[in-house]
Amino acid sequence: MGKTCLRTAESVYRFRERASQKNDRIDTNGEESMQRSPFLILTLAGFLSVLQWTCAPLQPETDTGSLTIAFEQSNPDSTVSKPGESLSRLMCILKRGESTISTNYYRRTGEYFQIIIRNLLPAVNYRIILWGFDEDDALMGQCKSEEIVVEKDRVTHVTLKWNPFMLELTSPRNTVITNNNQPVFDWNSVDNALLYEFQLDTVQSYGSIRGITIQTVDSYYHSPAPLADSRYYWHVRCQDSDSVWSPYTGSYSLEIKTTGPPPPVLISPENGSTVDPGESMIFDWSDVAGAHSYHLEVSSSDSFITKQYSMGGFLNSEANVWGALNNFENGTYYWHVASRDSVGNRGDWSEPFVVHLLRYSAGLSRQGTGAAH
Repeated sequence: MGKTCLRTAESVYRFRERASQKNDRIDTNGEESMQRSPFLILTLAGFLSVLQWTCAPLQPETDTGSLTIAFEQSNPDSTVSKPGESLSRLMCILKRGESTISTNYYRRTGEYFQIIIRNLLPAVNYRIILWGFDEDDALMGQCKSEEIVVEKDRVTHVTLKWNPFMLELTSPRNTVITNNNQPVFDWNSVDNALLYEFQLDTVQSYGSIRGITIQTVDSYYHSPAPLADSRYYWHVRCQDSDSVWSPYTGSYSLEIKTTGPPPPVLISPENGSTVDPGESMIFDWSDVAGAHSYHLEVSSSDSFITKQYSMGGFLNSEANVWGALNNFENGTYYWHVASRDSVGNRGDWSEPFVVHLLRYSAGLSRQGTGAAH
């Protein structure tokens, strides 16, 4: 680039010399000289402007300095640091006075962190704030510098004292599905923390109108009102004794689900049929998506106020309850089924079927399957 600019400058010089010689050959009465000179001047001015712009990168940059950061247990002259075995990444905030100059993240280089900040304008009021995270994005500690002097053409070595602590989300556990729509959100307390800021939202960017932001001195948040069924994200940050806010922890998610699966469709015994239990009495219904188990009820009343049989925990969409019905009187009975999901929500009952029980013979008693509810 430098050779190109020098050759360009030499060409301009030669161009100007030839133009001057040519003008000398023009008749001095020289109307032609008067007409060509303005054009020549304008051409040279434009060309020199392009030359100046093209060669601008060759001009020396403003003198700058650099910073390297180490910790007390490391060599202060080293450009690598080892603040803690469990740390996965560091967030480095560089401030000048009250203004934030940059925020950068550093990951381990093997066993250590390497933190070098270059091209800093000389000043006497730089400060560094570091926050550490583990692999699960729990906040693991902090360190802050006093004012740092950066001088031109020099590397300033900064040694910081690492202050370990743990700001970690504890419950509800990550990705849980619950039917509790007023959960308690817990995190561990941090020594010398003035405040915590809790955020809850249905989007992980935490910007929706349904979002909640609460500042509290407690290390938990209990929703005062039921939350609507949805997937939620939450995270926390803390304010230290100097009123400096930490970054947020990584987000946990939970899904609140308070409605059960839809009811199944009853199959057999068919509605209105007459059956003899004999040695087998199987109730059968359709599978339901999202159902973890099923609950069967049999009653002599279509309102199911009294129940001759009620059993939950059927994992399949059928139940052999011959043993339970063996002591039933002949007569008319009603049966229906409801589904339960994995967190215990029971859905609506199916439309009941009526069955007429007419026993022609008696047999040995057998046990029904399932778990009593």
